[in-house]
Amino acid sequence: MKIHILAGDLRYFNTKALLYPFLLNRESLADCDIYYEIFSRSLDQIKDCDIVIIDSKVFRNLWGSDPNKAYESLSELGDGSQKTVWFNTGDSTGGVQKQVIDVVDRYYKGQLLKDRSQYERSYYGGRIYTDYYHDQNGIRDDLEIYSPSLNQKQISKLRLSWNLGMNPCITYAKNILGRFIRRSNVLRKLPPININAEKVTDHNRENFICSRVKQCYSRSTVGHQRLQMSHYLEKYGCNTSRISMRNYYKELHNSKYAISPFGWGEICIRDFEAIVHGSVLLKPDVTHLETWPNIYLNGETYLSIPWDLECFEEWYADKLLVKDHQKELSVMAIEQYVASVGHAGASKFVEKITELVKDLDNEDGI
Repeated sequence: MKIHILAGDLRYFNTKALLYPFLLNRESLADCDIYYEIFSRSLDQIKDCDIVIIDSKVFRNLWGSDPNKAYESLSELGDGSQKTVWFNTGDSTGGVQKQVIDVVDRYYKGQLLKDRSQYERSYYGGRIYTDYYHDQNGIRDDLEIYSPSLNQKQISKLRLSWNLGMNPCITYAKNILGRFIRRSNVLRKLPPININAEKVTDHNRENFICSRVKQCYSRSTVGHQRLQMSHYLEKYGCNTSRISMRNYYKELHNSKYAISPFGWGEICIRDFEAIVHGSVLLKPDVTHLETWPNIYLNGETYLSIPWDLECFEEWYADKLLVKDHQKELSVMAIEQYVASVGHAGASKFVEKITELVKDLDNEDGI
């Protein structure tokens, strides 16, 4: 089985997350007779394979500047006997590109609405949570958009891939190094995430909550949750202003908790940064979505915050001021994360790719 991957620019964090597990598990995939090659641009030989995987970042700018050309290029990639698989490497459960899903054989995302029938609806602001704050709090955007509704055939093409937690550039040193990586053969040299949970969590933490939250968003529905949480956190004496990256990582390492509201998507880099530094992740409830690696087990690996922000102060007092969850939850979160990434998660990743191949062989899968 030969797979060709058309990848976006490696400056994108999510493109690194897409490619790294392939690079790390090349030999394990080969043991299953699965071989791949990575392309940075669409060439004639890219179609000389069984499966073409397309990173959505490749077409990121083209959809806006020349959508017809983007559609033609994508159609050409599917012109042949090879199967085409689109990997949407965005952060949210929304943002399904309707113009793409009709052209490709499968449509993968790192996070999907657990109830797939919810994709039959159109959401204000393009996301289920922006629609919620529009409906519940009357928040409106200057530029109003709605997500496209999908039909049953389109929904049947949706598949779960892996999220941005597969990128190894989570710690300070790797984050800095990752910014300069532009070639896959350099990316593959980065060591995988490997954390000793007891060692990371076994020290006194002087700071209660790491609450450095970006609040400025061009869309009011996206920024509403962050603005409101910041307002309440400041009432409790938490500092939400931005600091340098070095100091941010130091603060994470010294904090019992780290809050990570939704941004452009539900899943954020901070979720994984908090975990690898031993802070307990505080995050708006994500039981509506399915993702992998799944680090979101409420009360076991993170503490969920209600979307109804009028309940925030009551939640804060009840969950954070009554019991110290730090050691218990942070150890479990690290173990859950490490079990899916790096060498420990090799068999799970290989299984995911073999399932992708088998699914494409099944003509009745759609």
